[in-house]
Amino acid sequence: MRKLATNIFVLTSLFILSGCDSPSQKIEASFEDYLQRLSNVLEVDAPEPPATTSISLPAKRELMHDIPSITMGLLDSYQLKACGLFHLIAEKNSSLGKVQDKFRNFDYQLNFIDTAYQCLSDESISSEVASELNRVAALKQSQLMLHFENMVFGDDAMRNQLQSSRWLIEEDTWNLGTLLPALTAINKTHILIANTAPVDPINVTQYQESLDKIRLIGELNFSLLRSSQWLERITILLNANDAQVICRQNRDSTKFRYLRNVFNNNYIG
Repeated sequence: MRKLATNIFVLTSLFILSGCDSPSQKIEASFEDYLQRLSNVLEVDAPEPPATTSISLPAKRELMHDIPSITMGLLDSYQLKACGLFHLIAEKNSSLGKVQDKFRNFDYQLNFIDTAYQCLSDESISSEVASELNRVAALKQSQLMLHFENMVFGDDAMRNQLQSSRWLIEEDTWNLGTLLPALTAINKTHILIANTAPVDPINVTQYQESLDKIRLIGELNFSLLRSSQWLERITILLNANDAQVICRQNRDSTKFRYLRNVFNNNYIG
């Protein structure tokens, strides 16, 4: 996700379209027209367009981590009532808490770790409970990346955000200001976890709806991949026929001028 905003603005500057009639087809047609014009100038048959490859994720079952549960005795956890951890644990064990989606579960993990370390400074907690709590908090911290990856690759909102089979267009960026805080928060969280640094509770659930409805990452990745496929096909065509365009003195420069005109007026890059 790093430098995502920069990539989005660069890409949309290349592929901004007007109108709303099949924008992906218009972009594909622009590349195909460019390839055909180059082929016409070089007097060769135009190569076949590159096969389309969608940006997709493996099935959830292939990506999800089976995370061992951590238990704590009821009497021990009750001692944590004064510092707020008992209430948090009770909510997690409620009928709703047991069926939390991946975003809410990740928020719970962050809140548990943060609250647990605060509880360790509570003088009303016995040394035995404090020792057990310290063990549980450390285990939770070690599992945090697994919970994060389950959220990113197992939640439907994130999967919808990451997958795509269409080009990024201008309209996709209109709500970038709404989506960017979500992407920034998730990226920052990932960096902190990867560096085993403390992660403050950030309430990632608040970003779930915008990640689901404002889809950019999949479109951006598809556009970068697809444009690379097209430009690679075009480069192969030019390299294979480079000898046909000769620019020596007193040579007929018609083909060179035609080719330059195509570059200047039709280059999509």
